[in-house]
Amino acid sequence: MKKDKGVKKSRRAVSPVVGVMLMLIVTVIIAAAVHSYAGSLATTTPKAPSGTWDAKIKNTGWWKDSGIWLTYLSGDPVPSKDIKIVMIHKNNITEAIPNTVNVHYNFTKEDNTTTGWTNYSGPIAYVNDTWKGYGVPPYDVQFGNYTIETGVMLKASPTGWDKVPGENDTYNEYGYGVLELYKYSGYNETLGLTPETVIDPVRALLKDWEYVRPGDTVTVEIVHIPSGKTIYKADIVVEG
Repeated sequence: MKKDKGVKKSRRAVSPVVGVMLMLIVTVIIAAAVHSYAGSLATTTPKAPSGTWDAKIKNTGWWKDSGIWLTYLSGDPVPSKDIKIVMIHKNNITEAIPNTVNVHYNFTKEDNTTTGWTNYSGPIAYVNDTWKGYGVPPYDVQFGNYTIETGVMLKASPTGWDKVPGENDTYNEYGYGVLELYKYSGYNETLGLTPETVIDPVRALLKDWEYVRPGDTVTVEIVHIPSGKTIYKADIVVEG
């Protein structure tokens, strides 16, 4: 009888030790699973492209020689659909998001014909000051539909058209600075275009363009949408 009691007492002593070991094993397994899951989340976070940009803004008060230029000097290819361009001028913030704004602008094509309304929200892609492509409308060069590679220049110009001497054509005298410097004028309201409502490429990037003057500072920021990271930011002094 005494011998049996000793055996039972020994079994009760081992049981708590086994329970503690099992709890430790379960804890280690859970920790490993959590670490693995966290690691998988980290690897799926979009990576922002790396590159070097240059920005220039010039406003002479007239549509000729004025505009906004963003040049990609070097770096990873950047799909324009993956970026938004933010510009701040005197607390006025403009965000250019790909394929979101109707822009009125005349694009001259190789055959010297022009397009009218297009559907993009900012700069057009150029290489060596030449369009990357042509079309009606030029979808391959609209912001959001092209990839930015080394040497590509994103260019936004104010709309404007000089009157042809001897012709009485209201379509030939409209735009930015044609009648008065730093003013939009001459639009045909029967087409739904007025100096107050028309959006041209520079207004798509800087909504208060007609109030921008040489010497002003404009903050230019390019944000990579998938990662939410800023890939370029600079304060640019406006040239005249």
